[in-house]
Order: sequence, then structure tokens, then C-alpha cells
Amino acid sequence: MLPLVAVLPMVLFSLFLLNRVWDDGRLSSEKDLQQLLQAQTLALERELDGLQRELRRVSDAVARMGLSESEFKSYAGAVVAHNTAWENISLTDAQGRLLMQTDPDPNASEGLSREHVMRALHGGLPVHSDVLRHPGQSHYRVAIAVPLPADKNTAGVLSGELAPGAVSAILTGYSSGSLFVTVLDRQYRVVGRNREIERYQGQSIGEDRVALIRREPGGGSAQAENLSGQMHRVVWQRAANGWTVVVGEDVTVYEAPLRRSLLLLLAAGLGLLLLGMLASRIAGRYLESQFVLLKTDAQSLASGGEWRTQTTRIAEIRALRDALSEADRRLAEARASRERAMAALQEADQRKDQFLSVLAHELRNPMAPLRNAVALLQTRTRDDPVSTRMLALADRQLRHLVRLVDDLLDVARITRGRLDLQREPLILQEILNEAIESTSLLIQEQSQVLETQLPETQILLLADRVRLVQVFENLLSNASKYSPQGELIRVEVEVRASSVCVRVIDRGVGLEPQDLEQVFEIYRQIETSVHRSQGGLGIGLALVRRLVMLHGGTVTASSEGPGKGCSFEVMLPLPAAKQNA
Repeated sequence: MLPLVAVLPMVLFSLFLLNRVWDDGRLSSEKDLQQLLQAQTLALERELDGLQRELRRVSDAVARMGLSESEFKSYAGAVVAHNTAWENISLTDAQGRLLMQTDPDPNASEGLSREHVMRALHGGLPVHSDVLRHPGQSHYRVAIAVPLPADKNTAGVLSGELAPGAVSAILTGYSSGSLFVTVLDRQYRVVGRNREIERYQGQSIGEDRVALIRREPGGGSAQAENLSGQMHRVVWQRAANGWTVVVGEDVTVYEAPLRRSLLLLLAAGLGLLLLGMLASRIAGRYLESQFVLLKTDAQSLASGGEWRTQTTRIAEIRALRDALSEADRRLAEARASRERAMAALQEADQRKDQFLSVLAHELRNPMAPLRNAVALLQTRTRDDPVSTRMLALADRQLRHLVRLVDDLLDVARITRGRLDLQREPLILQEILNEAIESTSLLIQEQSQVLETQLPETQILLLADRVRLVQVFENLLSNASKYSPQGELIRVEVEVRASSVCVRVIDRGVGLEPQDLEQVFEIYRQIETSVHRSQGGLGIGLALVRRLVMLHGGTVTASSEGPGKGCSFEVMLPLPAAKQNA
């Protein structure tokens, strides 16, 4: 059956391949046109930028030195003489009146449109004109208008008119043969062309072609007639100054090689198809026998049997057999290694949790006498300002240390499953007020402003008072530590259908998007200088999330980015009676 089955796919593949070759040939030709278009556009923009910079240097000199008419003609005339692209450089005042020009003919610029000059004057930026025609003359020009520097006491515009063939000279150096390149102004009139510029300069390309380009003004491709009436494949692109560059090639020129290639491919494909049918009949029988053997051995390996070594003349099947044998050996080794590693990790994790729990208990024991000693010393040193400040500092650090140790103990209890919630009916507003009172000293020390938005109606929760207060204390402390002095911290409460949402919003250091989940990981601190300066073990927010989850809720963080603050949102379920109400 192999030869018969192979015929239809090969025929279909050949047809598909012929179609792809045709399409790829057309795409390749269009890609070549696109590359030429980009090169032409880049060359045009680079040349115009150079002319614009040259005109700016003249503009700076005129504004800086306040040249007289004779000096202007001498200085700007040297620029025109040095660069054949320029035909005339003129100076216009703020009212659009012509003051000076390099062309000796006093009427050289009379009657020309000054619309681009006024746009440059009012916009304060260089402006490239559309095609301009001199009265009484057959040739066309384009101009570049550059405003005089705004930091000088003068106001006006320097306008440089390009020679009729200046734009076309840029194009002729980059195209040849059957290709044509045309540059259009904003009114879709010909500014330059790589051939027959005298015939087409200043002409409109026609309503049909204009409508075609306007559908995709930034750039596109289509098949259309050129200005000579020949069918071309054309691509176009909008240049930086608003002009449009169009590149085209005669359809028959680029399709002829494709047709020849398709005929050769079709003939070769038919010959190969016949040879393939003969070869497939011979090779198919041998391949079938080898695959049957390989299948039998693979099934034996899958069922747990031994892998049998078979010899074959087909290198690929031999390599596959060797790979399956090696994979079986490595899989067994990896399984044993993974089991050993998992056991070691579990043991290490248990030892870590046990060590942290013991460490926290040992650290907690000396805290109470230390705090009592500090409190006693504070009562006896009220008249000594230095001692008072030092004892206040010691008291704050002791309270901070107690908080860290308590958080560490709670995390250890949660990790080991030994933290039980003492649920009771609670009023959410009372919980928040208790947390605010506990953190008020820290917020006052930072001269920060705490703003609350709590509902007047009491919100009933079934929760552990101590743990819920601990959640909001941690969030408020976190907001205060990572907010500048004098900033606003806001607490909002929103009641929903089956839950209540509490938001703690600050205007502090903010977070990167990738850090919004990492802040809840235990022992994880975001690497910023502000975080390092505040210290901590990186367990406060991890504890918040775990305590909220024990209450059946969720906690999420959001931030618009570094320096734009953070918002932590705690979602807690309402009791069933409240939900039904």
C-alpha cells in the first residue's frame, strides 16, 4: 500500500509547492521592492536632513550676526555655489515679506506660495513645501523653510529653494533597469523621479492612484498602472517630511523568471514522483519489518520487560534503539535521585522550621525584661534630653524586634499547622481602629497623614480578633515604612455581595509589575535601596497573606510602578446571615 498511499500526498504536495514557489517568488520580489523603497526613503531623508542642517547653519549665522543684504548674499551665496542642490536662499520677515535672497533676479521668488514659510514661522519647526512653480517659467521647485532661532531678538524664516533636479538626483543613484522611483509631495504631485523628470515633475499622479495611496497613507503595496500606463507592482512609504516615496517594477519583468522556475520545477517533480514510487515500494517492505521489531521491543519496555538489543542496517532506527535504551537507564537513575533529593529537602525543611521556632522562642524570652528596663529608665531620666531620646530610640527598636519575633513565630506555627483561629463575632470598624491606634505612633513619627473611609453601618465578621488586627497592623506599618515623610496613607472599606474589601493605599516607593506577587513570598524582599534601608526579615506580607487565607479571604497588591505607591486589597467573606440579608 505504501506506493499507492505515497502518490496522492506527493501530488498534492507538488501542487502546494508550485503554488508556494509562485507566492514566495512574488513575496520575494515585493520584499526586494520594499528594501529598495526603504533605501530610497532613507537616502531622501538623509539628503534632506543634510540640506536642512546646512540651512540651519545659515539661519544661525543670520540671527547671530545680523547680516546686511550684501553680507547675506555673500554668505548664503557661497552656500548655494558650494552645493548644487540649492538654487536660491531667501530671508522672510515675521509678516511673510521677502527681505533678501541670493538669486540676482529680483523676481525669482515673486508669485511663489509662501504657505510653507508661514507654517515654519508659526510652528517654530522646519517645513518642506509642496511643488512650487515659478511664474513665467516651465520648471518646478521645492523649498525648505527654517525659522530663525527663537532665542534671538529677530523673527523670520530662512527658505531654501532646491534646484529642479535635486530630488531626482538622489533617486537615480539607487535604481536602474525596469524599476521606477517617484517622490510625491503632500498633494501627490511629482517632486522627483528617477527617469523622465522633465516630463512628469509637478504633475498629479491621477485620482485613482491618489485614492489607492490614501487608503494606506503610511505605506502599502498594490498592482496599478504607472504614469506611462504600464501595469506595475508598486510599493510606497510616507517619508518623515510628509512626502511619499513610490517604487514600482513592471509586472512582466518579475513574473517571467517565476514562470520559468515553475515549469522546471513541475517537470522535475513529475520525474521524481515516478522514481519515488518505485523506490518506495522497495524500501517500504524493509522499513515495515524493522518498525514491527522496534514496536515489539518498545511495548516490552513500556510493560516493564527487558530491553532487547536488535541489529539493523537503518542508522536512524539503530540510533532510536540506542536512545530508548539510554533513556530507560537514565530515567531509572533520575527517579532514584529525585526520591533521595525529595527526602533530603523534606528533612531540611522540617529542620529549618524547627530551628526558626526555637530561635524565635529563645529571642522572645529576653524581650520582656528589656522593655521593662527601658520603661523604668524612662521614668528616671525625664530631665535628661539626651537620655530621653536614646531610651525612646531603644524602645522603638525593641518594639520592632518584638514584632519581628512574633511574626516569625506565627509563620513557623502556620507552616507547621499549629496556628488555630479563635473565631468570634467582630465589628470590622473596631478591628481597623485598633490597628490604626497601634500604628499611630509610627505614622506620627513620619509626619504622615492617615485618612479613613469607613461605612457608618457596622460590618460584622466571624474572625480571630488578634490575627485580624495583626493583618492590618502589618499593612499599615508597611505603608508607613515605605512612604516618604508627610505623605498620605488611606484606608478604604467597600462592602460587596458576599464579602468586604479593605484597601490600604500609600504613595510610597511603588513596585514593578513582576514584584507584585513576590512581595508575599516568605523571606523575600524586593531589591531596592529603600527596602534595604528599612530592614526586616521579609515575612510581614507573607504572614498577612497566610492569616487572610486562614480566614477564607484573599490579599492582592497593585501598583502603577516605582515611585507611584501601592494598594493592598484584603477580601474577607461575610457571615452567611449577612450574605442572606
